[in-house]
Amino acid sequence: MVIAFLEKLQNEYLEERTKSEREIGKIQLCMEENLKLISMLEEHRDPHYESFTPREVNGKNKKKIMELMEEQMLLQSAFDSESEKMLEYEKKLTELSHVIKAARQTISRKKRNAQYTVNSESYLVTFLEMQENERRRISRDLHDSSVQSLTGLIHKTELCGKLIELDPVRCKLELNTVSKTLREVIEDMRQIIYNLRPMSFDDIGLEETIERALNKMEVSESKKISFQVTGDPYQLKPVVGITLFRIIQEGCNNAIRHADASLIQVTLHYESGKISVEIRDNGKGFDADADTKTPRNHSGFGLSVMKERVYLLSGTIKITSKINCGTVIFVEVPVV
Repeated sequence: MVIAFLEKLQNEYLEERTKSEREIGKIQLCMEENLKLISMLEEHRDPHYESFTPREVNGKNKKKIMELMEEQMLLQSAFDSESEKMLEYEKKLTELSHVIKAARQTISRKKRNAQYTVNSESYLVTFLEMQENERRRISRDLHDSSVQSLTGLIHKTELCGKLIELDPVRCKLELNTVSKTLREVIEDMRQIIYNLRPMSFDDIGLEETIERALNKMEVSESKKISFQVTGDPYQLKPVVGITLFRIIQEGCNNAIRHADASLIQVTLHYESGKISVEIRDNGKGFDADADTKTPRNHSGFGLSVMKERVYLLSGTIKITSKINCGTVIFVEVPVV
């Protein structure tokens, strides 16, 4: 079960945090002992040893102090490292605590309403499949764009190293090409980062992020996309906001690439206790009543991903479509 898996993971993190706490305690004890010993040696070391103290004694004290100070630096580094690890475990435990609480609330809601009942093991498998698909997409994007471009840059720089004396003019041209390619790689990386999580989402909020993304899509795809917000907006949990953003992205992409729509209307509606999204297009549509388990194109996969995202938020999704009559996707998500 999901909760059992999460609780097991939570116990593992608790054990690791306890180990870090013990290790930090040991390091602190060693550091305190070193400081006391250094202080003691400093007190017994006479700076005027030429006249009052045997050279050998002061030399040994000085050497020992240097050794202790070096050891202190290593201990400090280990202390900082363990502290970072413990903070990371604390962060993970906090996140797990919220996830476990949310999972219990979700299971409780699904038991009260048979319509939303989902097997817990299936829920976990679906979550892992979505996570793995996202990782596969990121690795493919990196391999197909940034990695190949960077590999080409290595060959270019090696060539410039050989040409710098033989043919400076060509070397300069090659360096210009390298500079241009680097800018392209940076732009590719920015796009990948944006796809993972738009920076504007944390800075300017959900509505503005959606509007910017749709405007960009409208320009690049030469389609008419309208966006409207109704109701009184309020602060959403980040996971709810980013999931709705992904659903809107997926719905519009499907309308453009698979339905060949020229007009798309997106509406975000705030209500007390819930939020809804409607994506309406004038595309060629499909038979929504037909079996979509074996779709003929990738649109079925896109819709299934949208459904899984909605179910993970304990929401509902309704897809209405007819051939040559467009498609309407309506999503409703509870806001706790």
